This record gives sequence, C-alpha cells and structure tokens, in this order.
Amino acid sequence: MLGRYVDAQKRYRILNELGAGGFARVLLCRDRISREYRAVKVANRMGDESLLREARGLRYLSHPGIVRVHEVGEDPTGRLYLVMDYLEGPTLSDLLEHFRKLPAWVAVSLAMEIARALEAIHAEGFVHRDLNPNNVIIERRSRRPIVCDFGIARDLGLSTHTGSGAGTLAYMPPEQLRGRATPQTDVFALAVVLYEMLTGQVPWGEARTAIMAYRILRVHRRNLARRMAVLPETLRPVLLRAMARNPRERYVSIGAFRRALADAPVRKRGRSLEQLLDAYYNIQRVCATCGTDLITYMRYCPECADRKPLRWSDGYSSRCPKCQWGRHPSWRHCPWCGTSVARVSRSRPPASARGRCPSCRGAVPFYARFCPHCRERLSWDLEFKIPCPGCGWGVSARWRGCPWCGRKLRRERAGRLIDHG
Repeated sequence: MLGRYVDAQKRYRILNELGAGGFARVLLCRDRISREYRAVKVANRMGDESLLREARGLRYLSHPGIVRVHEVGEDPTGRLYLVMDYLEGPTLSDLLEHFRKLPAWVAVSLAMEIARALEAIHAEGFVHRDLNPNNVIIERRSRRPIVCDFGIARDLGLSTHTGSGAGTLAYMPPEQLRGRATPQTDVFALAVVLYEMLTGQVPWGEARTAIMAYRILRVHRRNLARRMAVLPETLRPVLLRAMARNPRERYVSIGAFRRALADAPVRKRGRSLEQLLDAYYNIQRVCATCGTDLITYMRYCPECADRKPLRWSDGYSSRCPKCQWGRHPSWRHCPWCGTSVARVSRSRPPASARGRCPSCRGAVPFYARFCPHCRERLSWDLEFKIPCPGCGWGVSARWRGCPWCGRKLRRERAGRLIDHG
C-alpha cells in the first residue's frame, strides 16, 4: 500500500497510515502538485455515507479551530476519499493518558477554544454529535485545539432526529441516546470533556455499556454535584447546568456556555499548555546553536541540519563502540545500532525507559531502534509519521534535517512543509 496513490490521477502518494476506524482509515499522503502533506480519509464498504456527511458538514466551514477539507473524490475501486489538512500533534486523549488530568486553568482555556469552534459549526446549522477527547487534536505548532471527525455530524436544517444513538457513549446526553440531537447535545459533550480534563475520568466512571447508559439516562443532579466536590468552586454550577439531564435546563447555546466559563475565575496553578506539550514530547533541552527544542535521544538538531552529533549527559556510564551512543551496563545490545556489547552488570536501567519490547517485554529507552535486551527492531507509533528517505525514522513536516540519521531535508521556503526531493 505504501508508495501507491490514493486517486486515479496519481496526485496523492501514500506515505503512512495514521489510523483506522469502523467506517474509514486515515492515510498520510503527499500532494504531487503542491508538495504538501495531507491526511486522506478513505471510506470502507460501510463508510461511504458517513464520509459524504462529513464532507457536507465541512465544505462551508472555515475556522482555525476546525480541520479544513481540500477535496472529495473516488479512488480507483470506487470508494470515497476526503483530503484534509495534516495536523501534527497529540489528541486530547493522548494528553490525558499521559498526564491523567490537566491544570484547571489550562482545561478551561482548551474548553473555551473548543467552544469557539463549535459555535462556528452551529452557525452553519450543524451539530457535531461525537465530541470527545479523541476528536480534538492539539496542533503542535499553534498549540491550539482543532476539532475533527465530523463523520456523524447532523444538519439541523434537515432534521433533528438522528434515527440512532450514534456517538461515543460516555459523552452522549440522554436525548442523543433516544435518537435526537440539538445544539445542547454538544454543550453536554463539551461539559463532560471538561470534567474529564479536570478529574481524569468521566462523571459516570468506568462501566459496561448498559450500566453507563443507565447512569446517563438516570443522572441525578444531587449525585452529580457530589462528584463535582473535587472541582474548583467557581466551575461547579457551570458544569452542573451544562450537564443537566433535560436539554432545556442547559445553556441555550455553546456561546452561552463559553461565556459562563469565561466569567468563572480560575487560579493559574500548575504548568502551562506549552510546558505540558514539552513534557509530552520529552523536550528537555535546546540546541546551543539555534535554540530549537530538542527531544531527548535526538542525535542531530533537526533545524541546523549540520550533522554535528549532539551529546546528552543522560547518565549512562558507557557508550557503544560502534556508534558511540549511550548505553547502560545491563544491556546486551546497543539500542541505536543494534551492535552486540558485553553485559557487565545486571542492575536496572534508569527510569528514562518509556516503553517495553513486544518480544521480551524488557524496558527500552525512548526512541530506541533496537531492543537492548533481545535486538528486536522496534517501530514506535509516535506523532512523527513522515518517514525519512534515509533511515525510515519518523520526522516532522517542518524539520530541515533528520534528527536520527542527519540527512538534510529540503523545503521550498521558510515555514512551508519539507520536500524529500
């Protein structure tokens, strides 16, 4: 599949697969004409209607907080595809999985940004119906949330009856479970997302589908207020109203909900969103030459692209004799080049290990190319999906050079996406 083209005109060349769902899969492609990177969603046999609905919902929307659609077409097999902007960054769900919960002022700020995007959606007569942390991407460069995945968005001008309770159960209000959607549906979903950002879990807890649906349908204001005792006092009445069981008791619009959040003062405690993203990407140092943020275990600066090796004081007591990469005495192989080395100690490696080998389940360091215990070649599913033409390692669309092998990557002009030549 990789290296092929999505369309019959051979305009969008497939570089990688970003993800797959029940109705479609998302591919990372490069536009042959503009030489930019795009995310192309290709429908499966069951997803043509969903993709058409998403295309109709996005074609007139132009907002910095909403993913932009460039083209809709059919591939050689007759399946629909949707060409969108390629957004580089973690989803809100990724951040919550990494940090469990966010500082209150950061969570409220993100919720207000998402609310502005939903206002633009509602102004065009649509309701999202599937707002959840997986459908919000924190764009790496602008550091702002982008709402995506409009596969089940509904045109309110046609009907408010959905015909089914489509959506993600934990974020669905009672009326959506009964097959009806209004703008207050997105108010409820955003309130649940904000509650999860503040506490690390949804108000209904972890439960089976039937039990969770029962809790949502029978939610009692008193029980909900008791769960919100851990939240900042100024936010409790706002979220209680936004998550009311009766949609008439909620805020009349997403704009009213956003204004209520703006009027609720929250103290600025904890790290900012920029600091959280730096910690998520493991950015702990900057390049001494150009000042670019560097991710731990990068071998070269991706902005200087001068092939000058970076030396980290990572605490490893010895180095690989072949590539001079830091290694722990307990490792049998170099995690970077795979060279077998003598094991001189059985002590545990430092806590910088960020994953486990799928073969031997041994702890491996962040960005290791080989397991240091069994030499299994590793391939991490990270945010950087574009393969370097030299080493195949994931790179960003805005780097001048590969930080893993040092190969220079050309781009047309400053600020534009890179061109692999």
